[in-house]
Amino acid sequence: MSFLNLLKYAAGGLLILSASTAVAQQITGFGTGDFTETFSDGFTTTPGADNYGITGSDFTTAFYGTFSSVAIGSPSSLFLTATQTTSLTSDFGIELFDSDGDSRLYKANWSSFPSGVPTTVALSFNSETGTFNGTAISLAFSAGGSPGGTLTATFDNLAASAVPEPATWAILFGSSAFAFAGCRRRRRTPVLAA
Repeated sequence: MSFLNLLKYAAGGLLILSASTAVAQQITGFGTGDFTETFSDGFTTTPGADNYGITGSDFTTAFYGTFSSVAIGSPSSLFLTATQTTSLTSDFGIELFDSDGDSRLYKANWSSFPSGVPTTVALSFNSETGTFNGTAISLAFSAGGSPGGTLTATFDNLAASAVPEPATWAILFGSSAFAFAGCRRRRRTPVLAA
């Protein structure tokens, strides 16, 4: 294979690498202090440096917060990293709002989170109110459980795309390194006189 062809493959590998390993667009860092409860029926909230904790009795409680605007488009899923320690099996929702008050609602079920284990779960698109313009500026979280149930959860991260697994990074970097090694080895091969 010629040096030029190897270079083309290497460039193609880098394009795939950059597209596949793009850092997930984080929608908000929980715990900024900008989050407030809209219904307070027994929950306490703990904004921290890197997360947002809620504990207490679930009377379909919700909290609402704003953040710097983030262009996310209209993804079919959101990815929430959280830990819950009460083994709930009820649905919950996260609704994103744009500057016009239009929104997209995403839902998941607490049963997707193993108790006590930090887990990233995909929330599926449920409905849209108005015409969401693709730029989120605030969100509302609704616990959505049975009145009187208890919930202890910590929200660590919310993103508009999934973060690649470490194995994916390794494969992609390894493929690119192999292509470059091939280019380098090809250049060192002596040319025989005719």
